[in-house]
Amino acid sequence: MNDLTSKVVNGVITLKEITDILEVRHDKSMKKIEELAKEPSFGAMSKMDTINLNGLKVKTYLLNKKQAIAVGARLNNTLLMKLIDKLEELEAKNKPSLPTTYKEALLALIAKEEELEEAIKTKAYISDKKTATALNRASQEVKRANKLEIELDRSKDYCTIKRMEMLNHGQKFNWRLLKETGKEMGIDTIDIFDSNYGTVKSYYKDVWLEAYGLTF
Repeated sequence: MNDLTSKVVNGVITLKEITDILEVRHDKSMKKIEELAKEPSFGAMSKMDTINLNGLKVKTYLLNKKQAIAVGARLNNTLLMKLIDKLEELEAKNKPSLPTTYKEALLALIAKEEELEEAIKTKAYISDKKTATALNRASQEVKRANKLEIELDRSKDYCTIKRMEMLNHGQKFNWRLLKETGKEMGIDTIDIFDSNYGTVKSYYKDVWLEAYGLTF
């Protein structure tokens, strides 16, 4: 096998890789493929260089998946399924994984937009204002997602009166006492979302421990 990394990006593989899989001579295959390429339905193919095991430069062709299967059938029909298995393996390896979280989706969007922005910059101008707008919007969303992550982690150390009452079977607590205790300890409350009131105060775990001797 040559040392060219096999990638079926947009369904592309080299003839040299195909001949290695099919166990046929590459030089003779080049001539057969040039004849096959004369058929209108075969489509265009590109010539390129690759390196063999001896470190020598070898001329070969770059083919798409459809062309590769046609070539396999012409060169060695017996091992055609082996070639098809290889193509499917390469396609699966190079298939991009889908984001599994909102944050991953936003990061993927930013990466794609940054690639487009870089391509535009190489031409020394920005031709699409929508690209810049979308990139900025996605960046802001990622910042908000990061902030939300931090707030959610931080909120684990805080507890509202409502939640503490639920944890302690309806026992009532005085918000003034909690506020004064927190003030004396130099610990601020935080606001968290509440479906009834919009936001409510949440008190740090050390404040609860000091005021009521309770933990959560």
